[in-house]
Amino acid sequence: MRKISALVLATLVACSSSPGPDDAGAAGGGSGTAGGSGTAGGSGTAGGSGTAGGSGTAGGTGTAGGTGTAGGTATAGGTGTAEGTGTAGGTGTAGGTGTAGGSGSGSLDASTLGDGDGGGTLGAWATVGTLQQEQFGAAAYGGFIYVTGGWDSAFSTGKNTVLAAQVQPDGGLGPFNATTSLPGSVEAHAMVAAFGRLYVLGGNSPNGTRTVQIGLLGPDAGVLSWSFGPQLPQPRFTHTAQVYGDQLYVIGGFNPNITSSVVVAQILPDAGLSGWSACPSMTTPRARVASAVSNGHLYAIGGWLGATTFASIERAAFVDGGLGPWSTTTALDAGRTGPSALAINGRVYVFGGAGPDPVFGPPVSEVVGAPTLPGGTLGAWAPSAPYDGTHWLGGAVYQNGFVYLLSGRSSDLVQAARFTP
Repeated sequence: MRKISALVLATLVACSSSPGPDDAGAAGGGSGTAGGSGTAGGSGTAGGSGTAGGSGTAGGTGTAGGTGTAGGTATAGGTGTAEGTGTAGGTGTAGGTGTAGGSGSGSLDASTLGDGDGGGTLGAWATVGTLQQEQFGAAAYGGFIYVTGGWDSAFSTGKNTVLAAQVQPDGGLGPFNATTSLPGSVEAHAMVAAFGRLYVLGGNSPNGTRTVQIGLLGPDAGVLSWSFGPQLPQPRFTHTAQVYGDQLYVIGGFNPNITSSVVVAQILPDAGLSGWSACPSMTTPRARVASAVSNGHLYAIGGWLGATTFASIERAAFVDGGLGPWSTTTALDAGRTGPSALAINGRVYVFGGAGPDPVFGPPVSEVVGAPTLPGGTLGAWAPSAPYDGTHWLGGAVYQNGFVYLLSGRSSDLVQAARFTP
């Protein structure tokens, strides 16, 4: 865990053992994103079967049927065939297969993906697949991208499906194959990957659930089994989540009103979870909010409350076991609800979203990035190469040197771009 100076420590508010109060906000049943992926400050293996926080197991230990290999897939920048020659935004392969919460290695340490000097660029985007659903959970781990739950194109009910696709050395992506299903259907939830597990948090069913589902990942690909972790203090959906070290944070969303509350649980040595504790609340309630972790700070990005779509961004510094108070930093140029976000090498990226109307948008195709400066403030936002179409209520993950942008309400495309530090 990163050390904090005594001067900073004196201003920090530790997370308590009691749940935080719900915040007064606009009630509603909107849906949201899975809030991107977080880093996990440590490796941990996928082995071992211990229960999640001492709670009952869910659905036994079924194997990950039908995972298959990623042969015969489109390359990033090719034409959709297995023999395509193009790469995603550059040449060369990304060495290593980092773990921990939606990060890969490439030339970056997976446990500190968001840390760095703010340099680097995203290359051109290339279509590497399709995914016809929205409001799912997305995370990357060990060379695979995982997608849980969500709605399909019929926008009927939540799904309990779990899909896994293998990342190729050139940035291409294998097919999304089914693995062991979730115990319960869910959409508008949050998900992170860390320590050989998928953590699926809350969701809409239909007014929010407190359920925490933990998936044990196999040594190669797929989910071996699911168990239940300690329930969230309140039902929550359209929220976001991040991992920092061995701490798992859940931020904002509906519960059932739009809330500013933040809660944290410790990831235990067996990858189960402790009970949940309340942290300092954000200054503004936010649903359909995105988040990122960079250089010792947690960022809450955009979202909406009532008829307002937020361009504002808040940050809080990490302290052992908790967070400091939240404050605003450099805002986006326009309000965005349901965007995706990632932090890579000390730079925060925001992908798509919709506005100014929080329900109808319209969605956008803009990618912007800003460096994290000393003290946690963000520098000026600058555009990166746009992707094809639009992106709203989808997901974004990083693995093995590439950023992957996953479908959503306004598009069924999966697109990849190489990140060059």
